[in-house]
Amino acid sequence: MGSERRGSPRLYPISRIDIAISGKNETYRGSLANVSRKGVALHIRQHLRLYSHVTIRFRFLEEDGRREVNEMLPAKVVWQSGDYAGLEFAAPMKLGR
Repeated sequence: MGSERRGSPRLYPISRIDIAISGKNETYRGSLANVSRKGVALHIRQHLRLYSHVTIRFRFLEEDGRREVNEMLPAKVVWQSGDYAGLEFAAPMKLGR
């Protein structure tokens, strides 16, 4: 296997995410369907207002599984169909950098 060459610890995503609605005291729970550099699709039972601004909280476990790490990203609701919604990040993620 050789020596470890990773520059930062590995994180493992938890499928549950939180969606906080901007300007309101409302937070919904959803589950991650897929993610790209520009946005995320999620399964959510609540109706989200189209083009509303939200903050998405992603949850990760550290490699040892003992500590949860959170990442918050601002986004906008761009579509919803049934129990699925698409959110576009305010700025694309910089993956692999």
